[in-house]
Amino acid sequence: MRPSFVISLLALALSGCGNQSVTGEEFASYANSHTVGNASDYMLEMTNMAGEWEPVMFVFGYADVDGTRGECLNAARALKKVNYAREYRCVLAN
Repeated sequence: MRPSFVISLLALALSGCGNQSVTGEEFASYANSHTVGNASDYMLEMTNMAGEWEPVMFVFGYADVDGTRGECLNAARALKKVNYAREYRCVLAN
């Protein structure tokens, strides 16, 4: 795994620690106006039971957009393998 992908996963895991009250939508809104690093960041989203798109993972930290988008797509493909009933997509976060 690439170091920045591991950092993304670690950040996501740590965000669940403690008593957090930030929703996925609030985080997506924050990420929209706060770029991490030099390239645009991506949000991995999935469809929920109501058929709406919701954020799952924030992917950031690459030197170029192609690297960030590529890792987001890798994560989407991996999730699709274990949860094939859901749809996944990568969208620009900012």
